[in-house]
Amino acid sequence: MQGTTIIAKGGWLGRITALGAMMTGPVLQAASEWKEPLIETLIAGFRHHHGAALWPWIRLGDELRLRREPGNRYDPSAVSVWFQGRKIGYLPRTANSRVARALDRGRRLEARVTELKAPGSPHDCLRLRVSMICRRP
Repeated sequence: MQGTTIIAKGGWLGRITALGAMMTGPVLQAASEWKEPLIETLIAGFRHHHGAALWPWIRLGDELRLRREPGNRYDPSAVSVWFQGRKIGYLPRTANSRVARALDRGRRLEARVTELKAPGSPHDCLRLRVSMICRRP
């Protein structure tokens, strides 16, 4: 799907985040978790689910829930996206495999709204970023 950014593991953002944490002293060094971005993408199927009904309540930075749907007949790597307990769409098929594998392995992931556009364009009105929550050993 056009508009999808897959962020390479250990990419420059992860290195900058880790470097920043090391250089800021004891306050941030005590933090045992950080976020490693995996993908940033537009949501698929927004107009086919509850996206339009929930649109007035969705804000930038809102947390979204991700659920694996391994039995999905259209895509065995399907990952649905939920807001306030209702399905609003899916990660696009072209971008979901890395997230699906992480969920299958029990990794902690976070999804947040990074861009909102007027709902008159249902194919590209909501962009989200999925990050893996990493923990220091």
